[in-house]
Amino acid sequence: MALLGIGLVAVPTGIISAGFSEEINEEDDDIEYCPYCGHKLK
Repeated sequence: MALLGIGLVAVPTGIISAGFSEEINEEDDDIEYCPYCGHKLK
């Protein structure tokens, strides 16, 4: 029963967090960063 409860919380949480990470990575693809210091370039 405990494993079922953990699964019911963990699986949707993983799916949602993966979606957020994918969106953040897609937004960052358009922005260029300095390879030396990591600051955003115009």
